Amino acid sequence: MQEGFSDKLVLIGFPYDYGARLAGQRQGADHGPDSFRRFLKMNNIGSMHNPEYDINIGENLKICDYGNI
Repeated sequence: MQEGFSDKLVLIGFPYDYGARLAGQRQGADHGPDSFRRFLKMNNIGSMHNPEYDINIGENLKICDYGNI
């Protein structure tokens, strides 16, 4: 394991929509990482209970947000 990456789940955003702009498509993908973070902070993402294994995934899940690159 690399030093500095000891978290179980790491979020790294890549705000980019240059390809869509070049192709004349709908822009806005560059807002995706920040929108996803706002969604997670709402704490209304539903159950984190896995019925197959009868465990609560959220009890031991550690998420670290390393920001955007």
